[in-house]
Amino acid sequence: MAREEAIDRTGVARGWTLFLYGLYFLALFTAFPMLLAAILAYWKRGLARGTVYESHFANLLTVFWVSLLVGVPAFLLTFLWVGWPILGLLFLWVLWRSTKGLFRALDGRPYR
Repeated sequence: MAREEAIDRTGVARGWTLFLYGLYFLALFTAFPMLLAAILAYWKRGLARGTVYESHFANLLTVFWVSLLVGVPAFLLTFLWVGWPILGLLFLWVLWRSTKGLFRALDGRPYR
């Protein structure tokens, strides 16, 4: 019985992980899905505790906070043209972390 519950929890955590990475890819074009994904990641990360997907939830939340702490000041600096290269690098960083995480999640491997 306990093994079935563990397998079931891993499957649910996998599904949430893939869904949240999908929201992050949408967030590359508009920021709102990333906020929604972060809220859901905080809400559902208990499901992933003890599974290979636990590190994916940590990655998703790290990407959110770095994006927020770097993206907001960079957006405010766009009127000086300094913010545009910062936003471009942030875009590439989010794309890299999300792509790497998605492929590792699809393979059933932890993020780290």
